[in-house]
Amino acid sequence: REVMEMPEMPNGTKQIDTSLPGIAIKLDHVSLKYQNKTVALNDVSLDIKAGQKVAIVGENGAGKTSLLRLITRQYEPTSGEIYIDNAKIGDIDNNSLYDNMSVLSQDYFLFNQLTIKENLSVALSDKMTDREVYSALRTVHLYDKVTSLKGKLKTRLDKSFDDGADLSGGQSQRLSIARTLLKSFKLLVLDEPTSAIDAKAERNMFNSIMERAADATVIIVSHRFSTVRKADYIYVVDGGKIIEQGSHNSLLAKNGH
Repeated sequence: REVMEMPEMPNGTKQIDTSLPGIAIKLDHVSLKYQNKTVALNDVSLDIKAGQKVAIVGENGAGKTSLLRLITRQYEPTSGEIYIDNAKIGDIDNNSLYDNMSVLSQDYFLFNQLTIKENLSVALSDKMTDREVYSALRTVHLYDKVTSLKGKLKTRLDKSFDDGADLSGGQSQRLSIARTLLKSFKLLVLDEPTSAIDAKAERNMFNSIMERAADATVIIVSHRFSTVRKADYIYVVDGGKIIEQGSHNSLLAKNGH
């Protein structure tokens, strides 16, 4: 009841311009303090260009996920302003904002009782074709595995069913990434998307993901060096602050954190 009675997120009226491929994001001296008084972010400013591929790195608890939750408007900042395409995020219609982003959190969920296709299309268009689904599976290098199954897209993710099959942790994670890619987006956010996937497979898969999201703005949180170095720009977060930023080569040249 306490959750259900919480006030809704304030809603604006401006619409995201869908004619442009990516969106620009700016944080201007943003801080976030949780109700238990924990300071998650302290005076953070960043400027992400439309179509830019950005990596956010830092140790566990540094504030990376909190930063993503502000950008995707799950939380509101305690102070400072967030801008989407030069408009204050609070002035934008929430549905317009959410409709134009696709987000994969660390705590992704698959429904074992549903088929592979149902898992991929849940909350998306019922008219999604097999061709579209297979295209996403190719991007995450899961096409061969799915087509080798007796039921293919109709396979349920539980071997207790006659038509079921178990996927490994890495394969399940790939499936969740494919679902994220099937949603239309101008902003793609991936929070630790490949923690269960080996480094070589991750490198090959991320090449495919970047091709698919070539025009969109992409934000990736990762501890994997091979993933981070593919980004156009890297923000290093520590103690709720951005302590370094730049390209992979420029950050190495600084010999800093």
